[in-house]
Amino acid sequence: MARDQGPDALVRESLNNFTQSLRELVRDSSGLSEDERVMLGQEVERLGNSIDSLIKIVTEYNALAIGGVASEPFNPLGLVDLSSALAAVEHVAIRVFLSPITQRLEQEVSDARAAHARKARALVSKTLDRDILDYVKPLWEKHPTWKAGRLAAEFAESFNKDRISPLTDNAIEKRVRKLMRMRTTGQSSA
Repeated sequence: MARDQGPDALVRESLNNFTQSLRELVRDSSGLSEDERVMLGQEVERLGNSIDSLIKIVTEYNALAIGGVASEPFNPLGLVDLSSALAAVEHVAIRVFLSPITQRLEQEVSDARAAHARKARALVSKTLDRDILDYVKPLWEKHPTWKAGRLAAEFAESFNKDRISPLTDNAIEKRVRKLMRMRTTGQSSA
């Protein structure tokens, strides 16, 4: 029976594809240091070699089992190859899933999420400032001597009227005070 025919051909192809994808993963891993890449590369190579050896053993066994002739001599180290393959899988898994690599990558993901949340909060804050500015600007022009508390009290009820999440009077006053400081220093809120 030819090597690429028979019921085990799909399994052999799958194993070869698996080891190839692991090799590509290590090559393309931009989040790893050079030392980490070398260590994982060595383990993946060890795994690949063991799988190649196991594929040969299974192929030869299948040839003998159907009454054929083995193309290569019997390999008495088959169990050693199996053990080596399993150890390599374990080492790759430990280095990838329980290692500083994973912790660093998780920290980077956490930092990215936090940065995204900060941007979202900043956008909401800027939108609130613009909305409040729309209410307070006409009052500034009409009553330039009024303090932030008085300005905020004047429009807080109408500002919160249609809001899903109304702001407290103190929160509005705080934002008006901030906008007043920005106005006196010439900064833009938008």
